[in-house]
Amino acid sequence: MARPNRKFIVEPGTVMLWIALFIVIIWLGANWSSVNTEKKPIKASRKSVSYAKIIADTVNVRSAPEIDEENIIGTVEKGDTVQVIEKTSDWFRVQLKDEKTGYVSAKSEYIQLIDE
Repeated sequence: MARPNRKFIVEPGTVMLWIALFIVIIWLGANWSSVNTEKKPIKASRKSVSYAKIIADTVNVRSAPEIDEENIIGTVEKGDTVQVIEKTSDWFRVQLKDEKTGYVSAKSEYIQLIDE
């Protein structure tokens, strides 16, 4: 059985569409790694200093912004005030009265920002 003789005809608009699609795919591939999927810290301004008050009985201060028993470096007690150095949606990096820094959970049942 003989195959029919078919010619492949490419319309000029189709070529441009494929080229544009190819460029978009290449651009997305090159820039995909730069998409911010992590929560970047927001540094407190040097002009405005933020403070927070501990409202839970005891809150762990951690060496890294993650829940791990091995990274607890101390605690703060209800009523203590700490200086907030950095903020993310989940953690505050704080400076304690003894000049040590660490991370405290930003959950509203543990800590509350103070307007000064």
